[in-house]
Amino acid sequence: MQSPVMPAFPLGLIEDASRAFKPSELAYLALTSKIERPFMDRFAFAAQAALQGDGSLVAREFAVPGAGRADVAILKNNQVRCIVEGKAMTAADCTRAEPRRREYADHLQRDLARYASAPLPAADIYCVLLGIHPLALLPSELRPVVKYHGLLNGAFRRLQTPDRIRAEADTSLRGYLRVDAVIGSGAFEGGVAFGIPVEVLWWCFGPFRTPAGLSILRGHAP
Repeated sequence: MQSPVMPAFPLGLIEDASRAFKPSELAYLALTSKIERPFMDRFAFAAQAALQGDGSLVAREFAVPGAGRADVAILKNNQVRCIVEGKAMTAADCTRAEPRRREYADHLQRDLARYASAPLPAADIYCVLLGIHPLALLPSELRPVVKYHGLLNGAFRRLQTPDRIRAEADTSLRGYLRVDAVIGSGAFEGGVAFGIPVEVLWWCFGPFRTPAGLSILRGHAP
């Protein structure tokens, strides 16, 4: 059963959020820090603009009893109808040796598990995963400012091209996560920072419902 507020997840909001950054701002943030917080800020604002006509309210860092804070929660008539959790990694994270390459799949599962006993009878839960993907080898002089300089360059040295890194990241994720839970994926340009073009990959998973069905990993009961 789908949420009354979001009968189908509006995947276009992910692209809307990406366009809310100034030119190359996202590339700069992606290389120097984690982008999940600024990205989810833009996502929430885009969701509020899209839903304002039907009386819905979009909250950031919403406190859910027994589950901590949800990145984004959509409420209608004082009831939580949708939760969106965001995570950001680098595409290179999914090219590492086992077991480290499954780190973010496990993070997504932990995010969902928090809601197992939460009082959310009408809520659908979605996960948005972002993958930072610079399209060129990073010069050594950028080491002090690029957060994951060694990890990113290591993936380039092993796989040689951005296309191969992108493909391996996607294949790796889909090997750990339920294929039926992937409702959309894609990529958008982040601009250029320090002379390096940056792409952001994204995957959206859901809907998951409480109190059952909070499993995103392969081999877990859906």
